Amino acid sequence: MRSHTRVLVGTTTTVLTFGLAACGGAGTTTNQPADGASVAAAVDVAQCATEGTVIDVAFNAVATESMAAAVKAMEAKYPGLTFDAEPAASTSYDDLTQQIVADIAVGNRPDVIMTGLGQMQFWVDTYNPVPFDSSVLADTYQKQFLGAGTARDGVTYVAPAQISAPVMVVNLDLLDESDAGTAEDIKTYDDLLRVAEKVTAHTGSPSVSIAPTGLPEWFAQGLIQASGGTFVDSDGAAAFGDATGIDALRISSDLGSNGWEAGIPDATQAMDIFTSGTLPISMVTTSNIAAISQGIGDKFDWMPIKLPTVEGDQSRALPAGGNGTWSSRRIRAAQRSATNSSARSSHRRVCCRRQAPSAATSPWTPLLATNCWHPIRRHRR
Repeated sequence: MRSHTRVLVGTTTTVLTFGLAACGGAGTTTNQPADGASVAAAVDVAQCATEGTVIDVAFNAVATESMAAAVKAMEAKYPGLTFDAEPAASTSYDDLTQQIVADIAVGNRPDVIMTGLGQMQFWVDTYNPVPFDSSVLADTYQKQFLGAGTARDGVTYVAPAQISAPVMVVNLDLLDESDAGTAEDIKTYDDLLRVAEKVTAHTGSPSVSIAPTGLPEWFAQGLIQASGGTFVDSDGAAAFGDATGIDALRISSDLGSNGWEAGIPDATQAMDIFTSGTLPISMVTTSNIAAISQGIGDKFDWMPIKLPTVEGDQSRALPAGGNGTWSSRRIRAAQRSATNSSARSSHRRVCCRRQAPSAATSPWTPLLATNCWHPIRRHRR
């Protein structure tokens, strides 16, 4: 392979411990989620059993392979425990969120829910997830990424399974043919505009894509933060209307007014066109790097670069994208006493003990860890 791939902020594979809500002692509850489910206090894990228990996991196609590996490992470790874990077809975190919210509204609340990091605060504000117990993480987990799974209340709810950042990818062959310099020299907006002008003059086609759909707000946030601005303030209000933010966003209009913006409507489509060799420069996410590399093969030389900035400082932190999972507090019957619970044979305590990962485990393993869970009766559609 001839590509010059330099992963700047690569996908972080981690062990995610899904501490499902506690199976409880009699009569003890905590605060209430938005759908009215009450939460029981934890009991000794030795009282829990896995036989005959099914865990619902809601996730999308982004995690298909890793989730399958995690499920296989968990079912092997805990005989009798099974998972309902079929991915949603879409790779969109927004689509996944909307589907799960619709399911919850009709009484089908999953036990473990995948979320894009950008959607995490919504789940925290609305559905009261279980705080994440970081003590279950492997020593090899890079704990600096836990900040991306920490909400405004200062509590960590998600240990990111994948982390990505916005970058640009550059077709080095087209730059060479256009005598446009090197990709490493693209540090400022003026550098990008100079390269775009030269490459467009050579190819006769617009040369840069910053797609307006797919990941638009994240791309905008990346450009703003990279240039020293603030996208959203601590209260959740827009904060990019100042001079720094306006300067950071002008690159799209500058490219467009000169005829150098390719006008590709969707980020995925732009990535596919870049992979074909006809688009010189595209803004993408680092999570696309492997797919781009596979798609290009030996067709041409290319590399990812850091985002150019207004003044050329490329050292600032970029917004973290990616995903993780949170545990659903879905316990309505957990407070029953041992006497009363015997009358409801469909309710069984399930426990998956804390498990440190081995090098061979999936980034989604173990699926369950911190407490016991007392599932309610299923109401499937």
